[in-house]
Amino acid sequence: VDAAVNGGVENYRSMIDGAFREQNPEIAEAIDSSAERARLPFELAQSLRRQIELLDWGVRVHSTKVCDAMKPLSAHMETNYAKLKKTLVELLKQAPTSPSHGKA
Repeated sequence: VDAAVNGGVENYRSMIDGAFREQNPEIAEAIDSSAERARLPFELAQSLRRQIELLDWGVRVHSTKVCDAMKPLSAHMETNYAKLKKTLVELLKQAPTSPSHGKA
């Protein structure tokens, strides 16, 4: 739940918000070249939404099962997850709401 490793969710920002189209037109062209690829930004957003659901569940279960010795680590994990979730929820507001079908 500490997505800051290797850049974290920021690595996905341009794909989610569409900025990759201006930043890397060759990637936009490749994505738009087929219906299967054109779905990728939407599918990434859907996967991140599902990840939030799974992490919500996992963090909640962990907090009920954690032993006293691990409570400080659990608290740290919950704090980091709350930050990650807030970032993801805000980012996903900019995500495609339906799959694109490309130009091919």
